[in-house]
Amino acid sequence: MALRVLHYMSSIWLDYAENHASNAKLPPIFPIVLYSGDERWTAATNFSDLLEKPDLFEQYAPQFKYFKIAANEYSQIQLLKLSNVVSMLFLAETHQHIEPLKDELLNLFDKK
Repeated sequence: MALRVLHYMSSIWLDYAENHASNAKLPPIFPIVLYSGDERWTAATNFSDLLEKPDLFEQYAPQFKYFKIAANEYSQIQLLKLSNVVSMLFLAETHQHIEPLKDELLNLFDKK
């Protein structure tokens, strides 16, 4: 996944450079991976963990880490306590009972 994130970031920057030639600097990217699978997330989040000898050319290799959000790492109670749109989406994706979620989501919009 770290390699895929690097590819996405590079693609965004290449596109930006082509369309904003007058800008000398590239915009920052905060890489986030949202995982909603059932299995535990085990992929490396730090790109250097994918390199065979990361110290050998350390200062010449890409250095970044992506921010992982795994829906299955939060309990239903934790998600309900968060009470925001993202937590409700996680609940909808990971729990089968839609009626309580519908009520919670409607309550969320009533609070705003």
